[in-house]
Amino acid sequence: MDELIADDLRETISISRELSIAWRHGFINYDHLFVAILKTSCMASVYTSGCNREIWETKIKKNYPVDDSSVTDETLPLTVHAERVITHAFQLAEISDEKKINSVHLLLSILSYENEVSTTFSKMGILFEDISGKYYKKIVKAFAPDIAPILEKHYTRFGLFFLSTASKAKKIAYLIENAFDLLMYGQYNDCISICRIGLSIAPANEIFMEILTNSYIRKRDFSAALPVIADLIAAHPGNLNYRQNAAYINDELGNYDEATAIIDNLLEEQPGNADFLNNKGFNLLKQEQYAAAVPFFKKTIEIDPELAYPWNNLGYAKHRLGDSAEGLSLIDKSLELDKGNSYAYKNKGIVFLDQGNKAAAIKNFTLALKFHYTEKYGDEVLQLLDKLKTEG
Repeated sequence: MDELIADDLRETISISRELSIAWRHGFINYDHLFVAILKTSCMASVYTSGCNREIWETKIKKNYPVDDSSVTDETLPLTVHAERVITHAFQLAEISDEKKINSVHLLLSILSYENEVSTTFSKMGILFEDISGKYYKKIVKAFAPDIAPILEKHYTRFGLFFLSTASKAKKIAYLIENAFDLLMYGQYNDCISICRIGLSIAPANEIFMEILTNSYIRKRDFSAALPVIADLIAAHPGNLNYRQNAAYINDELGNYDEATAIIDNLLEEQPGNADFLNNKGFNLLKQEQYAAAVPFFKKTIEIDPELAYPWNNLGYAKHRLGDSAEGLSLIDKSLELDKGNSYAYKNKGIVFLDQGNKAAAIKNFTLALKFHYTEKYGDEVLQLLDKLKTEG
């Protein structure tokens, strides 16, 4: 294995071990590897210049507790996620027939799935494809490693009778790990299958139901998500996140009265919650009640000015109320905070389209697509672009 690792990556892995030992974490995770990239002058350094190493070191120290019993030698273990990104790096090296994996392959591997690093890069306006295009000198899209979904069958009540308690617990843990990995890599259909198998073993398992809900939401299959989130809320009525998801699902289904009731109840419990206030404003936007939405977005910004979404939402509401100049300024503020906010690019494109600036509209719609608007929010941008092409 060692002869298949380039010198710069070997140094990166060595530094990640030193960091984990110094911080007494007891393991090396993918983010230890990322901070090690930031600490070295390696091949990936050219792609990480916008990242603040000190901020990342502080983040990791906060994320993981100190383990006084942790090892301090070569036996320091890799987490499952760290092992996976290194294994995936070998697949990324094969794209250009490279014999050794290097720090760029490792960075691309980390950016291939949903995690704190890939989210941070997206906010900087940098996607996997931006780096892979420069490195490989051709278009290479992100892809998942070989995460074969566990080939299990749905268990009947009779079949469960023959499973010991220990065997059942082991299967549940294994299936949860598989389902979570599939979710993070965007393999939603396989994830749903695994969750359904898991629920045949443990019918009310909260983790399977939560992952299943998230898979349906990300697939934009809100009709399938609704009964699952309803069951979660019935079993865990105090979980505010589940209720917030239910409001979002109902909004997307056009069940505005149901969504409004949920959001209003959440705000009664936590009137200063920035997410809930933004959700309330968005619920009003969906109903084209722009003036009513404005105070909620303003209050959200007052509470959390670093949250990108209310700036964009407020900008769109201002545009609809006739102040397009302020609207654009507010949307641009949102994009300063999150350069990968595809919804903001869509809204900005609509403002330009309404002003008759088709070139600027197309530019922003194209950016919305680049940052995965369709996958996240549906076909609206594609429809707007098709309309523009039809009109000439």
